[in-house]
Amino acid sequence: MQSDAAKAAPLIWALGLFSKVAHKPAIRISVILGVVFSLNFAHASECNEVIVNVSILSPEETRVVDFTKDRKIIVYRRTERQIQNAMNSVPNGYEGKFPSWWKNNKHLLDGKIAISKTRSKLKDFFVFWPYSPNYGYFLTYVGEENVGKIGGKHWYGGFLDPVTGAAYDTTGRPLTFNVIDKAGKTITKLSKASLMIPKHNFSKDGKTLTLLCE
Repeated sequence: MQSDAAKAAPLIWALGLFSKVAHKPAIRISVILGVVFSLNFAHASECNEVIVNVSILSPEETRVVDFTKDRKIIVYRRTERQIQNAMNSVPNGYEGKFPSWWKNNKHLLDGKIAISKTRSKLKDFFVFWPYSPNYGYFLTYVGEENVGKIGGKHWYGGFLDPVTGAAYDTTGRPLTFNVIDKAGKTITKLSKASLMIPKHNFSKDGKTLTLLCE
């Protein structure tokens, strides 16, 4: 029987549509806006190792990688301020957890990286599954220009669930905890969960990334 999250498809990626800074040329996102993805998170997916050239990415650039037939992974290059923010991050104890609807794909997660301070193997890059832990909605990027406060915490750009309003910094840790579900009720448990980290390795020179399927 499918979970509510699995039934949430189709999901819409509306990267940057809500943001005033989304149209600035400094933020170059290698995706097509408005693409509709019908994702079924309840079933395990087959995958193959993928090698990605990350040396071409500038700060605030994103590379979207087709990793399995129905799932994508994002590689994001942090700005200097986001790197410092990541290095000063305080773990909340939920970094290594994942939602129940992901249990059939937990072998694709790297629990060791997930609980580290920067949640990265290289501090410049954040590699993650771009799906909200709440319902699996595809996340939207918010540029560093939107510096401010969200949920009482400093915001240096990051990722937003466009449906529930859950916000995440560039370590994937949540900045808001009072997420409202489809029935209008407040979610507490899932909204504390961080974005999930895939298994991956970088080359010794840091120029290429290998997404692992184990």
